[in-house]
Amino acid sequence: AIGQSACAAAQDVDNCVIIGKAACSGVMTADADGTVAIGVESLEANTEGQYNVGVGFRTLEACVSSDSNTAVGYQALKTMATADTSTANTAVGYNAGMSVTTGTNNTYMGYNSGNGGTDGFSNTGVGVAVLSADHGNYNTACGKAALSACLSNNNTAVGHQALTSLTLGTNNVALGYQALDIEVEGGSCVAIGSGALGAQ
Repeated sequence: AIGQSACAAAQDVDNCVIIGKAACSGVMTADADGTVAIGVESLEANTEGQYNVGVGFRTLEACVSSDSNTAVGYQALKTMATADTSTANTAVGYNAGMSVTTGTNNTYMGYNSGNGGTDGFSNTGVGVAVLSADHGNYNTACGKAALSACLSNNNTAVGHQALTSLTLGTNNVALGYQALDIEVEGGSCVAIGSGALGAQ
């Protein structure tokens, strides 16, 4: 361990890489084997979470016992909480997945990607500010601001601002630049093409 208070209270852990002030400064037990924390306060609260990787300022800072999460970027997965079932989340980018507390199997890549989600699972977001509201489950967003207001489940948006206004609608598919961009609560809609079923 390298850094002030880094791994300061560890009891019996192996195969860890810890670099940065207060990184992994909680009481780490043998259950926390395989931890990688690089950055100030990265995985600061970790005690039992294993196979987690945090690279960046305050990545996975609140993680206590969650396993197999990967966070790369400023405050990525910062608030990941204590639930043992909150596993296998990946967040890459500034504030990516920052508000996730008990989510599982989510992937967020991009600046502010997934930063409003808390307990959703099996979501995939790639792009700036995608899935940035407290979205539900099984959503896929690719493209800047795609599904950025989504609060619901089972939506797919591919393209710049595709389904960007959707809040409560479910089972929608939008493919193309600003496709279905003004839809708010509709369900089971399919729009393919630039501006399809969007503002005219």
